[in-house]
Amino acid sequence: MKTITICIASALIFLFTACNGGPSNHKTQSTSLPTEISKPTEALTHLNLPPERFSIRNNQPNRIETADGSEILISQGSFVFEDGTPVTGKVDIMFSTYNSPLEIIAAGIPMQVKYKGKVENFISDGMFNIQAMAANGKPVKIAAGKDLQIFTPVSDMAADYKYWYLEPTQKEWQETGTRTQPATSRDKDKAAADMGIPEGVSSLSEYGIRIHRPNSMDLYRTVSADEQEPVIVPNKIIPAAYDPKKATLDLVFNKKEYPELAEYSTVMWQFCGSNPAQDPQSQPWLFQEKWMDIKLKSVPGTANTFQLAFNTTRGEFKTFVRPVVSGQDLEKAKQLYDQFLKEDTKQIAADKVKKEGASARAIEKNMYNAFRVNRLGTYNCDRFYNDPKAVAMSITMLLENKPIEASNIYLLTDNKRNFITVSSNSPVVTINPKIVDAVICVAGTGAIAVADITSLQNFKKSYNTSSELRFKKINHKIFNMKSLLEALNKN
Repeated sequence: MKTITICIASALIFLFTACNGGPSNHKTQSTSLPTEISKPTEALTHLNLPPERFSIRNNQPNRIETADGSEILISQGSFVFEDGTPVTGKVDIMFSTYNSPLEIIAAGIPMQVKYKGKVENFISDGMFNIQAMAANGKPVKIAAGKDLQIFTPVSDMAADYKYWYLEPTQKEWQETGTRTQPATSRDKDKAAADMGIPEGVSSLSEYGIRIHRPNSMDLYRTVSADEQEPVIVPNKIIPAAYDPKKATLDLVFNKKEYPELAEYSTVMWQFCGSNPAQDPQSQPWLFQEKWMDIKLKSVPGTANTFQLAFNTTRGEFKTFVRPVVSGQDLEKAKQLYDQFLKEDTKQIAADKVKKEGASARAIEKNMYNAFRVNRLGTYNCDRFYNDPKAVAMSITMLLENKPIEASNIYLLTDNKRNFITVSSNSPVVTINPKIVDAVICVAGTGAIAVADITSLQNFKKSYNTSSELRFKKINHKIFNMKSLLEALNKN
């Protein structure tokens, strides 16, 4: 066994708390984005969580269950290569959901559309992006005449929702159908039967990590210690079991900043990636090189996976490691693991019932949006923002007493479950100011500012045609979604 000791004066380990719309006939209503629509901000895309990944066989029907309760129905032979040739082997499916305002903002997804000559703001009842490629890495597309059917949980039973597809080049939304009524579990099962999917066929993620994006701002994430046991871990590091067959990397760090690891008498680090080229044990030269500029940061959506990067005379080396323990420390880790699972799952369920009521939980469990997907990309189920108490307001936006330029302003509403977008270059918006809970400004450079509390309180009380919002810049680094949420909540 080879052991490497690395001293880090102050390691920076950033924790990430670790329908039945009927056939659409593929008709779309194209929407041309006018200049008054805010262009999406893409400066925060580094905050995006990795998609869920699934591996399927194209020569058989598939039914995929995702972590957030969505289902993807895929009939046999649904994928072809770009030239139309059928895919004969495996296809990798990548699936991401965007169910909270910050996830949508960070992904750079526009939430406005020009519809019948009027700019409308979207209120989403579920958004996702689906991509696919052949196992050999070649791009694929959905075969002509084929549809994937994707069912996502419903959280709003309003009758005025429509289905939309985001044209990827111009970032323009295209209407693809109307949700006349949500689908039921029976509708979902019937659709699977019609597509030739036998009962009981289901594919789960083969990559071990399941990411849950709840329709809220609590930023809990479902992760997995192994493929069979998902657990909800809020802002904790759960050490894994020491593997005697792997080399250990002894990293010295400031344990005062990370009490979860300080509880253990011995913490070791071992390779946990899937790429053999990143395994230090397969790179003997690393053991003779001097390591410099060592950086260790958590991988979003996991409880105990970190990216380790350092420089040598041969250049930069990156790999993935996790903290591991053994003996009594391992028993302690298992006890804490079980305790987190029991307490946090119970608390989340209790908070949900208290906040939304039992009927809302039943709706989410049994009712679905039903998308017909014949193009890979981003889809959304939306209604237009419509509040009888909304007024047209011209907003003066100031940062350090100077007008804000070339930035998107996001007004978070309804207990931060939705948001309205307005550009600082055209700061006129129709909104009920009373429902605004927070305001965040994102510049194209990635600079972030939030409206100060006094300014926001005055704004909420104002129903005048003009109002003012004063912002303060966020100076600390926004490195993951949790830090963005914390910045927002400190206004």
